[in-house]
Amino acid sequence: MTRHQTIAVSVLAILFAVFALKPIIRSLRETAEMVLLKDQQRYREALRDFSRAATRLWALDALTNLIVRTVMRATQVKRAALWLWDERKGVYNLRAHEGLKKALEDPQVTPNSPIIARLKDEHEVIIREEQERILPPEEFREIGEDFRRLEAEVCVPIFDEGKLIGFLTLSNKPKGIYSDDDVEWLTTLANQSAVALRNAQLHQQVVLMKEYLESVLDNMQGGVVAVDSEQRVTMFNPAAERLTGLKADEVVGKPLWVLDRGIAEPLRETLEEGKVFTNREGTLNCHSPPLPILFSTSLLKDPSGRHGAVMVFADLSYVRRLEQERSRAERMVLVGTMAAELAHEIKNPLVSIRTFAELLPERHDDPEFRKYFQETTLKELDRINLLITQLSQTARPSPFKKVPVDLREPLEYTLMLIGERAKKSGVNVVRDYEPKLPKVLGEETRMHQLFLNLLHNALDAMPDGGTLTVSVRRDGGYVEVEIRDTGKGIPEEELEKVFSPFFSTKEGGMGLGLTICRRIVRDLEGELKLEPNPDGKGVAAHVRLPAADGR
Repeated sequence: MTRHQTIAVSVLAILFAVFALKPIIRSLRETAEMVLLKDQQRYREALRDFSRAATRLWALDALTNLIVRTVMRATQVKRAALWLWDERKGVYNLRAHEGLKKALEDPQVTPNSPIIARLKDEHEVIIREEQERILPPEEFREIGEDFRRLEAEVCVPIFDEGKLIGFLTLSNKPKGIYSDDDVEWLTTLANQSAVALRNAQLHQQVVLMKEYLESVLDNMQGGVVAVDSEQRVTMFNPAAERLTGLKADEVVGKPLWVLDRGIAEPLRETLEEGKVFTNREGTLNCHSPPLPILFSTSLLKDPSGRHGAVMVFADLSYVRRLEQERSRAERMVLVGTMAAELAHEIKNPLVSIRTFAELLPERHDDPEFRKYFQETTLKELDRINLLITQLSQTARPSPFKKVPVDLREPLEYTLMLIGERAKKSGVNVVRDYEPKLPKVLGEETRMHQLFLNLLHNALDAMPDGGTLTVSVRRDGGYVEVEIRDTGKGIPEEELEKVFSPFFSTKEGGMGLGLTICRRIVRDLEGELKLEPNPDGKGVAAHVRLPAADGR
């Protein structure tokens, strides 16, 4: 056989092999892509469900179990555990696990453990197989022993403000090794877990602080002020001196009105009207800024039948600071949830735009295609822009200054804006305002946005007509607005879910309106909740905002 014949035969053999193997290669590629997409979908769903559940979990044990279940569901491993730092004992304790056996014999890890040192140095996920490959044998021997004792193949650090507060351990994957996608997902989960764990710990601190305050009140160790039937001060204890800045010698025997209005007014109402306050919130305006207090009042009666009144009050500023910190942590969880959901929401319009862009070179001369391409692209881009705008309003609202506002003004303005729509839909608008309402501390622009969202939601629920009732009344130190519709209603199990980002009961809804509403109300230090109407028809939205007079 000549040299040219040999080359020809070789070329033909190569071509035959290429064409013969092409279907096999294509099949393998398609199978790999299907597996990858399935894993990505499972990871995305697990992270979304975890983010939603974590915003509603305050109990630490329930949260740690949720983290372990989420890891096992997503990675499909047989063993997983969560270890958290115990400040009192100075060790990492096993807080939640599935499938462990040997590790249960010694459920603690000391801070000088080789695996802890490695996590602190690397600040990233460490995999036993990789450590064995990159570390010298003598150095790996120690860390390898830790991996065996913890029954782990992978360790995932959980950092909070630079401190290693815990770590996750996972066994081998049932199929294959840990990929870069696996490591990236585990890191994301660890970051969200750090925020959720801090949130739960802050909540526990708030609960403990409230229990502590109740104990203080029971033992009369807070500020105590008593007045007689002639409204003269008869008792002013050291705690009251400290909280008000006044001395007992300056107020005892003097008229009630020498005291701060936050103390004097409730005592007057108790003495003159028999109105008893229990665990109510108020303010001492002698401080700048005003000092929040928790107070209770009672009527006094001596053997001669003469009446007096007593108030016990305590400083709430520390509790408020804890609540603000919890709110910040909660916002971080919310941002994480919305980021994951937003990525999913943006992906769909981007796929449409990409599809049209790929077809454009082939069908550029088709005027109908160009027109449809332009309309679709603009529509999808507008949707993305709206999503980002609403996300920014929810996650990072601009600063504002609270001023006294008559609630009837923003209500009437927004009712005017929806008036024509209500008329076209056959909706009857009923107003029920209590006379002599106090002003509230707020900001009109945010109130317009709040009430407009709630009113549009009510109209959306009544496309075929109905009754929209707007009521305003005073409720202690708050003013409450009730917006009630007679529409189709919301299932009771979904009443809290509607405040989660991207959850909507309306077809085509983005699920951000009520999230923004709750954010506005919380920024105004108020409350927002939804309740089904007693007859089962429609929903009532209740907005409670602090009265400006502090009563």
